[in-house]
Parts: sequence; C-alpha cells; structure tokens
Amino acid sequence: MFLELPDPAEFSVHKEIFQGHSIESITIQIPKEVMDDIAIAWIKRRKLQGAVGGPVGAEWGSPDCPYD
Repeated sequence: MFLELPDPAEFSVHKEIFQGHSIESITIQIPKEVMDDIAIAWIKRRKLQGAVGGPVGAEWGSPDCPYD
C-alpha cells in the first residue's frame, strides 16, 4: 500500500541511528479534512466499518453500498 500526497504543505524526512539500527521516518503536514478523507477511504477499503461502529453490510456508507 502506498500513500501519495501531491504538493504537501510541509514535509520532513528524518533518519537516525538508534542502538545500531537505522530508523527512518517521514513527517507530512496534512490538513485535517484531507486526513478525514484518507481515514474514511482506508476504513472502506479494508472493510473495517464494524470496528468503528459503522455499517457492516450494504448500508449507506459501506463499501458494498451500490449508491455510494
């Protein structure tokens, strides 16, 4: 799975050595509305609605809903 964020407002790449192991991370500033869209898309793609109290079948908002 990849996450592509075109033209982020801000980002930084961090790399350090911790107890002989290289640790790499990337930090990207994401507006909260975009993060909400990412979270909803992830929940739908992984069919995790039941885990967050949402619809679990073909209800409105489910990835199986034919009207979404």
